[in-house]
Amino acid sequence: MIENPAHAEQLYELERRLKKSRKRNRFVSGLLMIVLIITALLGIYIIMGEVAEPPFGKWPGIRKERNQLREEKVRLKDRLDSLKSVNLLLLEHSDTATGLYYQVQIGAFRDFDLSGYREQLLGLGIETVGDVNKYTLGRFSSFERARSFRRDIIRLGIDSAFIIAYLNGELIDVREARRYEQNR
Repeated sequence: MIENPAHAEQLYELERRLKKSRKRNRFVSGLLMIVLIITALLGIYIIMGEVAEPPFGKWPGIRKERNQLREEKVRLKDRLDSLKSVNLLLLEHSDTATGLYYQVQIGAFRDFDLSGYREQLLGLGIETVGDVNKYTLGRFSSFERARSFRRDIIRLGIDSAFIIAYLNGELIDVREARRYEQNR
């Protein structure tokens, strides 16, 4: 028993503050527990949305729509690749000078003219610049195909064959054409 009333009053005040502090700690602990549970549930919901399909809400419809869009994207990409291939083939076999293309020049001569055989030599390109007749073979949409063709022409004995490039009918530097080809 405490004999001093001042001490008893201090002890009573300390006990009251201790009870109040415990009550506040229980409240804060409960509140933290609620926040922790809500955070955990939210995390589980987000993870389920990324990994698994939740059985409620808009997720099943969204997942189905996303799969349909992915399939459509693949179909469109395949179609675009097909159209690009057809376009390149048309460019290579066209008489019009559009887009980027390469040719293999096999000669340039002053006093030699094959233009009289133009109709019989369908694959031979003849361009006259001043008094010089330039002869080319092929029309290629890629530098690699032109280079491969040039190697074959050299194997046939035309050692001076080289690659030239055109963009929309205008002669351009091959390095510039390759940069253009890489960026398209």
